[in-house]
Amino acid sequence: MTGNPDAMKLLYPDDTYRTRMMNEMVELGNDFRDEETVITCKDGRKRVISWSNISGQHPIPGWYTWAVGVDVTERNIAMEDLKQSRDENELRQRIANVLLTFPEEEVYSGVLDILLDITGSVFGYFGYIDDHGNLVSPTLTRDIWEKCQVPGKDIVFPRESWGGLWGRSLIEKRTILSNETLNVPEGHISLTNAICVPIVSSEELVGQIVLANKEDGYTEEDRKTLESLSEYLAPIIRGWIEKSRRDEEIRRLLKEKEILLREVHHRIKNDMNSISSLLSLQSSSIDNPEASSTLLEARDRISVMGTIYDSLYMGRGFSSLSIKSFLNDLLFSIQQTYSGDVPVSINSRIEDIAIAAKQSFSLGIIINELVTNSYKYAFSGADNGAIDVVVEMTDDKTLHIIVSDTGQGMAADVVEKRNYGFGLTLVDLFVRQYKGTIDISFKEGTRVEILLPMLPVEKKG
Repeated sequence: MTGNPDAMKLLYPDDTYRTRMMNEMVELGNDFRDEETVITCKDGRKRVISWSNISGQHPIPGWYTWAVGVDVTERNIAMEDLKQSRDENELRQRIANVLLTFPEEEVYSGVLDILLDITGSVFGYFGYIDDHGNLVSPTLTRDIWEKCQVPGKDIVFPRESWGGLWGRSLIEKRTILSNETLNVPEGHISLTNAICVPIVSSEELVGQIVLANKEDGYTEEDRKTLESLSEYLAPIIRGWIEKSRRDEEIRRLLKEKEILLREVHHRIKNDMNSISSLLSLQSSSIDNPEASSTLLEARDRISVMGTIYDSLYMGRGFSSLSIKSFLNDLLFSIQQTYSGDVPVSINSRIEDIAIAAKQSFSLGIIINELVTNSYKYAFSGADNGAIDVVVEMTDDKTLHIIVSDTGQGMAADVVEKRNYGFGLTLVDLFVRQYKGTIDISFKEGTRVEILLPMLPVEKKG
């Protein structure tokens, strides 16, 4: 090129660019550094040259000016790539903050706000594909909803309704960009331009980003940025969809379990009622009063189990039971069963304690036997009577149970020799089963005090 009068035309074939560049060089004078220009090579490729003119400091005889040029094309590309990578990382970090900190129902809107901000778009939506293949866009309910006057608008778009630019993008699974005014349905917001980016994970369509009405139109840079974000979001959205499917399957299985449990409950209740009815019939057909009484006591014990079972089932908690309501129901049932010539009042003080379901059966039997015994044996010949029932929890997770009556008291030899009947023997058995203690006094009526260590209650969830 040295000495060639057409060198500048060969290096800078564009007249406008060459003139502007030469004028800038004149303005800079003979002392400048790192001024970049774009030259055209013989093969038509463009290269970026960084010029440094030091002819003022180091003149060459016979030369008006001279400069050193360094090809910085690859360096500039690397720096641009580095900047783009840094920008993308910062953008992904912003989106990650939304994904990690926003409530689930606000995540889509939070991500869309970021996308609108970085592209300078006015409108847009960010949606996902549901299990039925429909596009669901939760973000349409914000900003756009009141402005859009399309009849029958909805945030769910069945596949058969996919049309226009956004529909083609979904069907073809590719980004579509248009900087021309779009044809939209009547009542739709006017769209001067738009970019539609599908979100695809392992060739499965999982969502879509659509942005519109950018003032200067969308560029290839916007396409690259949004497609990169689409790749970033794809596995996340796929994970959400798979979690939603699992949750739906769990809900279905729980519904089936609930139906099955309801059926089992009805069968168990029917079986208990049948057994109770059979025992009642059998007792009425026996002439022996003692045998008849034994059968009726067995019937009552089954009724107690039925009451406990009802409390467990109605509370939907098969691992634990709150005892206050269930024991009060049990006491009322006993009072109704044994209401006779002698009026007997029941005074209860029962704390609202949750105990393990398996222990609730034992507690129910204990209370039933003790209160029933008072009704049957304590008030013979009395004008009236009272039974007090206390159930509370001590600081060391122990049930403190007191059942006392104002009756005639238990015989001393029964207590001392533990010569119990079947009911008290059953109570003693359950107390020993849980390594508890039982104390019986009979000075003023009968008073039974029991300390029963509580089983751990299984926590829900």
